Amino acid sequence: MRKTEQAVVMQVIVAGGSGFIGRHLIPVLLAHGHTVTVLTRAQMPSQRTSEGLLRYVHWNPGAPEHGAGRATASVLSGADAIINLAGANIGSRRWTHARKAHLLNSRVCATETLIRAIRLIEEGCRPRILVNASGIDFYGDRGDEVLTEESTPGASFLARVCERWEQAALEAQPLGVRVVLMRTSVVLAKDALTLHLLAWPFRLFLGGPLGDGQQWFPWIHIDDIVGLYIWALSTAEVAGPVNAVAPDVRTQADTAHALGAVLSRPNLLRTPGGFLRLAMGEQADLLLHGHRAAPTVALAHSYPFRFPKLESALRACLKLKSSQGTTHDGTYSPFFPVLARVRDDLPEVLRDQYLVRPTDPYRVVFEGSMDQIWHRPFWLWPVLRVCACFDILFPEQGKDIGASMMVEGQYDERGGGAQTWNRTFQFRHPRHFNATMRFDLRQARVVEHMAPLGLLEVVWNVRYEKPSTIHIETEGIRVGMGRFRVTLPRWASVDVRVRETALVNRSETIAVDLRVQQPWLGEIFGYTGQFRVHREQKEERGA
Repeated sequence: MRKTEQAVVMQVIVAGGSGFIGRHLIPVLLAHGHTVTVLTRAQMPSQRTSEGLLRYVHWNPGAPEHGAGRATASVLSGADAIINLAGANIGSRRWTHARKAHLLNSRVCATETLIRAIRLIEEGCRPRILVNASGIDFYGDRGDEVLTEESTPGASFLARVCERWEQAALEAQPLGVRVVLMRTSVVLAKDALTLHLLAWPFRLFLGGPLGDGQQWFPWIHIDDIVGLYIWALSTAEVAGPVNAVAPDVRTQADTAHALGAVLSRPNLLRTPGGFLRLAMGEQADLLLHGHRAAPTVALAHSYPFRFPKLESALRACLKLKSSQGTTHDGTYSPFFPVLARVRDDLPEVLRDQYLVRPTDPYRVVFEGSMDQIWHRPFWLWPVLRVCACFDILFPEQGKDIGASMMVEGQYDERGGGAQTWNRTFQFRHPRHFNATMRFDLRQARVVEHMAPLGLLEVVWNVRYEKPSTIHIETEGIRVGMGRFRVTLPRWASVDVRVRETALVNRSETIAVDLRVQQPWLGEIFGYTGQFRVHREQKEERGA
């Protein structure tokens, strides 16, 4: 039996999920328990979580019609919903004639490929929902006219792009698909390039209105655009266009005043519209066209905006710490995407360790001892001594060594779910082995960041073996910072295998077995031991 739209779990296809909105939306879909398949143009190895909650599939909407349609149909068949975010970045390059054609074709072609694929699917196996991205630029530059979802399209280039894009998506309606058109405004987020470009002159004391400042500036916080997509999936009464804008639409001059106030900077230096036209050409429409759009449909259905006011949204994005930022209602443990389908089977001690979230008011504490800590051959001692300086490995050995670990949910720099694992081994001079766990969307894997500034990144494959064991094995080790990382060749790397087992006869105890193997030297380091596990209340931040 097919699931209803109100079901807790859906199979969701996200086309173009590697873009800005997709990077924020996919974690929340996963946090709600949905199975997500990402269609991406990027040539990348086939990646999926061990339980199949997230997977990536390469697609090419520009391929010959029958090939692209049939390949896509095989992916869409049996899915519950499609979210279509596919399309080239509007603001990344100057609008030449070729670029404008690409902006249009990348959106329309991708959408038409999805519709062709739906037609090829047997009626009972078709997705029931298509939430298709669009833009608030659909209305063109309309001055002070209040724009609702019933307003007619404009005549600008972007208005024509949005109209064609929506027309392509609406072809799904005769196929029995509920179509929602998400007309998106400027999205404010900590990692939104547009917002930081707007804020940059203010930080340099050079900020002020753009053009005459009287054009309307529609905006929405990333939490709310993500929330609207989730809401559109589950609200059967919503169909057709939805203005994805916050209720507090301001003129550009008012927006500049709010930016200056939040950043404690003046906002007196106006940038003439003629200068923007000279520098950007037709692309200046992005800054000089105004849209006094109202979220009529969202408000009529009582969508609860998390950031209805501009100042609070700007503060969240520009000044406050990430722990007070984004998508907290859907934040999950970094291990959730790989263990979600077996969470009910996990013993309680393993659930506590692996599924603790940033929103949980407790940390998980492990106290016990290592039966044995060893390394070989003996001449590795100097190498391990160096590793100890970076909190990676250590040279000490022994039996019955006291050990402890604290696992606590944290927010990462984007407001997503992470965990800190702080391990301590009680030698004469205690050794620490601390790390931060995150879920990497691109790799569909848990990654562990170690050493100062997270210079060492370990990619883990995590799987559960009934009745009570979790296996963690390395799939690669990278060094570097941010996106600038290099994967170590196998001969220069190590394989790490960890087995954690909840003891049946001692419900609050787990047994740990860790082995580090080097391709040339065999097993070089390891430990075994047992921990008692309990919860401990977190301290209040700032207390």
